[in-house]
Amino acid sequence: MLQISLMKNNRTAFQRSASYSEQVEPHFRDRVIACLFISSLFMLAGCATPQNKSFPPPKDYIPLSQLSIPDRFEDVKLTTSNLDEVITKCVPTIPHSSEAIANKLRNMNDTNISGFGHTSSANVFIAYKSNGFCLNRSSNKYPVLAAEAFEMTVNPSGVAKDVLTDWYKQISMKIANDGSASVLYTFENGNAQLAKFWFDPPQSFILTYTSSFMKAGTWENKSYDLKFSHPSMTGVSEVKRGNTSRKPFLIDHRVH
Repeated sequence: MLQISLMKNNRTAFQRSASYSEQVEPHFRDRVIACLFISSLFMLAGCATPQNKSFPPPKDYIPLSQLSIPDRFEDVKLTTSNLDEVITKCVPTIPHSSEAIANKLRNMNDTNISGFGHTSSANVFIAYKSNGFCLNRSSNKYPVLAAEAFEMTVNPSGVAKDVLTDWYKQISMKIANDGSASVLYTFENGNAQLAKFWFDPPQSFILTYTSSFMKAGTWENKSYDLKFSHPSMTGVSEVKRGNTSRKPFLIDHRVH
């Protein structure tokens, strides 16, 4: 079962070091928890038990050799006329013409988010407001994230947007392959900021992250998946949702 939470927030910030700040979102709460099509039964809020049926494993994982990381998730405007086509294009094994899906989406508002999937598909269709997008998984069974998924997580400041997008794409590719990534941002004064990204639980769609300051002389002899540096980079900030560094809804930076 996939749980997706949309957070409203007010952000404050404080400076931890010359190159690190932590953005705290203290006044938020989960607005909705939505579930997937699991087997052939639509589940709402986890209050039902899937039918005891056997389904074939997914065959629509994306091969690693064919991975391409987009800048943004491809949004589709949902209407009554395209609803069935759009969702089944993403999740081919989901039952067609489901009244449960239509009813769920008709009742959506600005804070409702739902995920639709099936045990025989690697994909999940994420619907929010009157839009939606397809979330794929690689053949290593990890989500393929658009670069924008890393916005409002651990983010360098002072760096041009196109440079950040390229960095985020490299992080996404590493995660699609291995399920996690360690990223070192280095500064001209020799200090660095270490960011780590992973999914928690491992096969979920919940992006989790941490960051830590590393003084010059403490990081040079260690290994990291990726290293980034830029002359204009002035700091690295970490966004917290409540008391946690987790991003359950991958585009909450659009709708918070």
